[in-house]
Amino acid sequence: MNIKKSNFQIILPIVGRDDAEILKDCHNLSKLKVNTIEWRADCYNNYKDINRTIEISKRIKEILSDKDLIFTLRSKGQGGNGIFKQSFQEILIKNLLDNDIFSIYDIEFNSSKDFLKDMNTLIRDYNKLSLLSLHNFENTPDFMNIINTLEDMDKLNFNIIKYITWSNSYEDSLRILNATDEFRKKTDKRLIIMAMGDFGKMTRILSPLFGSFYTFSYYSKNSAKGQISYENMLKIYEEIL
Repeated sequence: MNIKKSNFQIILPIVGRDDAEILKDCHNLSKLKVNTIEWRADCYNNYKDINRTIEISKRIKEILSDKDLIFTLRSKGQGGNGIFKQSFQEILIKNLLDNDIFSIYDIEFNSSKDFLKDMNTLIRDYNKLSLLSLHNFENTPDFMNIINTLEDMDKLNFNIIKYITWSNSYEDSLRILNATDEFRKKTDKRLIIMAMGDFGKMTRILSPLFGSFYTFSYYSKNSAKGQISYENMLKIYEEIL
C-alpha cells in the first residue's frame, strides 16, 4: 500500500536515548515509505542541553529530509520522561524554529492558557503546524465528555488536535471511534484520536477510517502501550483497504 496516496498518514516515533540510538533510528526510518516522523525529545538523555538538542535535531532533519518531522517534548504528567518548565520549552522551541528544523510542534493541552496562546502564535508565525495534545491514562470518558473536551481543544485553534484515552474494554474503543466520527463533522482541524492499551489496538487501525488524519505505529521500539508495528499495520491495511 502506498501511504502517500491514502487519506491518512502513519506516524513513527524516534525514541533513542543518545545520539547513536537516534541516528540509527533515523537511518532505519529513512528507508520506509512513511510521511511523518515524531522525535520524542524527552527520551533523549541530553534534551536539557539546548545546543546538543539543536545539533542532533539538525542531524535528524539531514537524514529524514523528505519527511514531515514532529517535535515532541512530553512531560512526565502526560506519559513522557520530561521534567521541565514552560519557559525552557518555549526557549527550546524558539531555537528550533529559528533553525527551521521541524514542521510540526506538539504542545500539551494542560499547559497554562497564556503559554498555549503564545506557543500557537509563535509556531504559526514561522509557518509551521501547531499540534495540541492531551492524554488520559486512566479511562475513556463518556461520549459527551469526549466531545466537550475536543470542542474545548478546538477553540484554541491549533492546526492539529491529538486526544488519546485509555481503553479498558472494547466498548471504550468503540466509543472513542464514534466520538471521532461525530467530532470530525464539527472541525476542519487534522485529528489524532485513538485509545491506548490492549483493548485500544483496534482504534489504532480503525481511527483513520473514522476521521483521524494520523495514526501511530512503530518500527523498532514503541512509544505507547498498544501500538502495532509498522510491518503488521501495513499488512492489516493491505487486507481492509
